[in-house]
Amino acid sequence: MKIFTMLTVLTAMPFLQACGAESDSAIRGQGESREALGDPMAVLGQHLFEDQALSVNGNQSCRTCHEPSQGFAAPLLGVTTQGSVVEGSVPGQFGNRKPPTSAYSTNTPIFNGAVKPTGGIFWDGRATGKVLGNPAADQALGPFLNPAEQALPDFACIAYRIAQAAYFPEYVAVWGPGISAIQFPADTQTVCSTPRDAPGAFVALSSADRAQAETEYHNVALSISAFEATLSRFSSRFDRAELTTREQAGQKLFGGKAKCTQCHSGKVTNALFTDFAFHNLGLPHNPANPVFNYTTNAFDPGLGGFTGRSANLGKFRTPTTRNVGLGDNRTFMHNGVLTSLRQVVDFYNTRDAVRVCTPAEIAVLAPAQYGTLPGAAGCWPPPEYPNGMDTRQMGNLGLTPSEVDSIVEYLMAMTDL
Repeated sequence: MKIFTMLTVLTAMPFLQACGAESDSAIRGQGESREALGDPMAVLGQHLFEDQALSVNGNQSCRTCHEPSQGFAAPLLGVTTQGSVVEGSVPGQFGNRKPPTSAYSTNTPIFNGAVKPTGGIFWDGRATGKVLGNPAADQALGPFLNPAEQALPDFACIAYRIAQAAYFPEYVAVWGPGISAIQFPADTQTVCSTPRDAPGAFVALSSADRAQAETEYHNVALSISAFEATLSRFSSRFDRAELTTREQAGQKLFGGKAKCTQCHSGKVTNALFTDFAFHNLGLPHNPANPVFNYTTNAFDPGLGGFTGRSANLGKFRTPTTRNVGLGDNRTFMHNGVLTSLRQVVDFYNTRDAVRVCTPAEIAVLAPAQYGTLPGAAGCWPPPEYPNGMDTRQMGNLGLTPSEVDSIVEYLMAMTDL
């Protein structure tokens, strides 16, 4: 199917993984320097990943939402107070979910919408991989055109901006000279700098030039996914079998009493710690989320919004736990409502074992005060979607505070070196 004809589908809901230009040295440690990448397509992909010019106002790139120091997940500035969402290229425009990590994304299988859906990228799986053959590549198509993210009004603007970039010779070396044949009209710069409510064919191109621009759009996404493939490093202390005694205790709990491996399996070499499936964890609202909060009383449909099936409402993709402890000021889950790894484990452990917060408490409590950790309120707000909530694998695990700490330390040992 042509990408242009898919735009209505791809932009029906805001894309969360927006695609800041920074120096090579800042990426080393979690990614690699361009020279170390080796593969010319991956080198090009890193250029594209970092290029802020590929946004309507020239101020946002893939890296804006996928910061290396944070495990290629959401950046720090303002994210916690903004409900864990990131402001797009157009001031005042925000996504509606927390950006997940783009590391290990290319290992995701193509979406299978069977009775138990699996695969796909984005929290709801809608980057299926059925367009370009890999969900990570399909995902890279979205943020460029999402009005709440990079907000380009037309995919032709991507080719236009690349043709002016310093790395343009590298692009041609990888994908050939076809991009140079596109005849852009004189007003293209103005058109590509004008935000729109939805993307369309705003650049006046011939049918042949539009088809070529669409080909370049595909090439860009494939290049970015080639770079993202280099972020699957499998270099943590877990991979090196260098766990401390406390971490080994956490590993045993992770696979036993805590039931974590029922969704985050880690029994194979180069484990990805995800079942690639979708689950309703019974999470509450994040009151700071600009779209789904207690004021709007709107609920994030998750997978159900993509598939149209009521049985999938409130279900979200199981993320990898790799690099989940990397960075600081992190938030967790699709809406960022949980503010530490200890609170995440506490939620799995006690969601159904303690009382539900009262409306008066919900009105004044910050998300960091939810749960049973020291200083917390001793309650959890009600779930967004109580129907279909997972009650078999979580909710009342009976973990002690010491066991919770051991699991957290094990999770921290999954950080790539």
